[in-house]
Amino acid sequence: MDNLVTAVKNAGVVGAGGAGFPTHIKLASRVEALIINAAECEPGLSKDISLLSESGEEILKSALAVKDVLGAREIILAIKKKQRQVIDKLEKTISSLKYPEIRLFLLPDIYPIGDEFLLVEMVTGKRIPSGGIPPDVYALVQNVETLLNIGKAIRGEPVTEKYITVMGEVAGPGTYRVPLGIPFDDIINACGGLICEQPRLFANGLMMGILVKGDDVVEKTTSALFVLPGNNHIASRMAFNAEQVRRQGRSACEQCRLCTDLCPRYLLGYNIEPHRLMQAYCYSLLESPPMMMVFNCCECGLCEQYACPMDLSPRKVCALLKKELSDRGLRQEKEPLTRPVDTFRQERMLPTQRLSIRLGISEYSQKTGGIESITATRVAIPLRQPYGCPARPVVKVGDRVTRGKVIAQPADDKLGLAVHSSVAGKVWKIDDRIHIAI
Repeated sequence: MDNLVTAVKNAGVVGAGGAGFPTHIKLASRVEALIINAAECEPGLSKDISLLSESGEEILKSALAVKDVLGAREIILAIKKKQRQVIDKLEKTISSLKYPEIRLFLLPDIYPIGDEFLLVEMVTGKRIPSGGIPPDVYALVQNVETLLNIGKAIRGEPVTEKYITVMGEVAGPGTYRVPLGIPFDDIINACGGLICEQPRLFANGLMMGILVKGDDVVEKTTSALFVLPGNNHIASRMAFNAEQVRRQGRSACEQCRLCTDLCPRYLLGYNIEPHRLMQAYCYSLLESPPMMMVFNCCECGLCEQYACPMDLSPRKVCALLKKELSDRGLRQEKEPLTRPVDTFRQERMLPTQRLSIRLGISEYSQKTGGIESITATRVAIPLRQPYGCPARPVVKVGDRVTRGKVIAQPADDKLGLAVHSSVAGKVWKIDDRIHIAI
């Protein structure tokens, strides 16, 4: 048990499908069920399904090792029932290898079913407490790629590469294996280049993702690169600053509460009402009682990309409020849910296909294929991990490094993970990243 946890820590494994929390810390939990999250709910993404198709047996074996560490009784692989071809392959693997502790749970194709709170409730029937985490209901959720990285860590291989879906206005969309730190521009060039002018780049999808530039790089939590034409409405909304969001909300928010009535967390019974938070933020009512409910927002973006008839940004409001309250030192206390699941929850769940139509990306949805590799001539590996303090370089400019070599370490008393080189090459620059040329 201790050997596996140490190996995972030394390999620099973090959650590959979400916020990037250090995996070795999550492995300290004691739960009854390990849930493999293969929902991949962002429209258009396909890298987890591709991984299960090509490396399903390796991922399941890694899950068994994690199950033993957690003391869990079963492994539940949650996957959308539309993925029939991959499901058939997994069922054959589970049957042939005699894995009675692994079962599949078939999910509906709705957004955002990959959210841990929604996923755990659908798979186990238990609701995570407000402000809580899955182990509070004796479950632990691990992403498909995270489990693949755990398996590699057991073999002594650190995290040096990432699997991402590339979609949109590129000549060669698909699922790719890329080295950490590769610039997005280099990925686009390797995929055959752009097929539009003045593109806007989105990392990690169009709903929960962020706008990025061509010289930004792939990190451990990057799951996708989506390229859209520069005049699209999604990029315009994402580019709004705090004052624009406030001014737009004051002038146009009608308090119609559609953002609340379609909010997945609200429908599940959590205390979150985006329409009230819009009012509080836009009119600077920051001391009002509803403010703390903002911590129940998962920032799925459904409110702004689908629900709001006035093209407003409740998600951005929630993100801004979270930061403001956190800067004040305010945190959400764990508390049980007092409101039942909404009566109309089933009717108000959003099919992913309908969301794709609203986003205007249906034409891209069928362009992905198998996994291909992209090599790099240069990488810029961030010293800051998703969680914790930035690591300190242990190499200097001019040093030659090999793939997998430790190039930065966290301070002994700080939360953080070692940083490994994703390529063999020469260090030519160090700032907030370690730049390596082949």
